[in-house]
Amino acid sequence: MVKVKIRAALGILIITLLMAGYADILVCRDGATYADGITVKTIDKKGAESDPATPGVNISPVETGQHKSHVVFAELGSVSWCPNCPQATEKMSELFSTGAPSSFYYVTLVYDLNTIAAKRGRQLSDTYIPMLYLDGGYQVVDETNSYASAIDTLSNREVHPLKMDLSSQWQGDTAIDIRVSITNEDSAAYFGHLRVQVTEINSRWNNYNGDPFHYALLDYTFDKYIRIPPGDTYVETATWKGSERHGGQTYEDITQDNIMIIGTVSHWLPHLQNNPWTTPRPFRFLAQYIDETQAAIPQQSIL
Repeated sequence: MVKVKIRAALGILIITLLMAGYADILVCRDGATYADGITVKTIDKKGAESDPATPGVNISPVETGQHKSHVVFAELGSVSWCPNCPQATEKMSELFSTGAPSSFYYVTLVYDLNTIAAKRGRQLSDTYIPMLYLDGGYQVVDETNSYASAIDTLSNREVHPLKMDLSSQWQGDTAIDIRVSITNEDSAAYFGHLRVQVTEINSRWNNYNGDPFHYALLDYTFDKYIRIPPGDTYVETATWKGSERHGGQTYEDITQDNIMIIGTVSHWLPHLQNNPWTTPRPFRFLAQYIDETQAAIPQQSIL
């Protein structure tokens, strides 16, 4: 028992040390640099930057259940000045609009125009852009011609048996009521990381070609750890207001038909992952693999 505890502690210490440090610059593939850079913070014992939580460490294998049609979630790291990012934007838009090859949702993280997106980029140690992160970092894809096959492959992977329902209502004056419920269909308790993203379908921010980004992250309604006993349902509601400040910005001009809410639940257990580019050194990050994804367009309130 003592040896197991020591080994577990050493494993956590090694992961923490590997994640310490910083990346000096964010590099676009034509060699341009982003002056503000990205600093990689040391990941604390909670495994991610979020609301306070104290998960227990379970070294035993994690049992999963097969979902026949797992909905993949993608995060596309971009900046407005990158000449290679429009190609990635167009490819994701094309795949999403055609529904091929598999069902998925995605957000665009515009690092240089949204501090909340930039924070997520730091969590992913994203240093080269554009870069596509699938299911919380389960797979990282560099080349746009590999997006479709990667999404298709992950749509068949094993995930924990969760069922999420997500709804949203437009209350007017930029206020959106959001309700999320997650049922744990497993026989064991589930500890996970809930994120509910507010995205702008046709973004106010333009890419290098002067065209709007798509499904650009504005902010998170929820970004927290949750625990769901076996067979139970977790429910939470909130009202998100564009008129309030979000990472130093307000969105008083959002419209009902241009907003999509996307919810994801990741298992809390972190996995040490690598970004594809290893020069001048490997850029590692802690990934929390996504088990469930749902989305909703705000509906007009009947009240």
